[in-house]
Amino acid sequence: VSTDSSATGLSAGTYTITVTDAHNCTALVNVILTEPAASLSATPTKTDVICNKGSDGTITINVSGGTATYTYTWSPPVSTTSIATGLTIGTYSVTVTDAHNCSATTSAIITEPPPLITYAGPDQRICGSSTSLSAQNLNGAQTGIWTDLNGTGIFSPNNNPITQVTGLAFTTDTIIWAIVDTITACKASDTLVVTAYDSVTAPATPDDTLNLLN
Repeated sequence: VSTDSSATGLSAGTYTITVTDAHNCTALVNVILTEPAASLSATPTKTDVICNKGSDGTITINVSGGTATYTYTWSPPVSTTSIATGLTIGTYSVTVTDAHNCSATTSAIITEPPPLITYAGPDQRICGSSTSLSAQNLNGAQTGIWTDLNGTGIFSPNNNPITQVTGLAFTTDTIIWAIVDTITACKASDTLVVTAYDSVTAPATPDDTLNLLN
């Protein structure tokens, strides 16, 4: 592999070097070059984002072979160790380099589910302070609750898509129907506006005339 005092580009194995001086004296030396039991490899394990627009994805890099210790170069630079957390959707790549400067590159794609969507129902204009509401039905493990931002509305029941609200103020009430998936804790909400007018009271006797235009 060489005719001088150094040899490069060698693979694992046993090499015998014979050194001969000017008087033809010789010396022998055996050198054994070793290599890692296995070549360096990197395999990602990922956990995707639980809720749409979330940032709780994780990637763990499992390294085998090569020679410890290892360094990790991520792109984008979300971590300097074998674990990256708090990830949003996207593609993440990492290069693992061992103690002998051998490297392996791998990547993983973090995904997210579609958004959780609900519908509170159409806006309403009513006379009086009560009305019926009908939101989108709940699915699976979802729960829901009604809320009046003005704080006066009373819902019966307050956790069913179909409900009766009373006690509305004679103004514009913003009503919220909010749902939660009890398995994933993902949330969604929708609003509707109820404009409540005070009821018109009829005259006490039929002889009275009520002119609504004047």
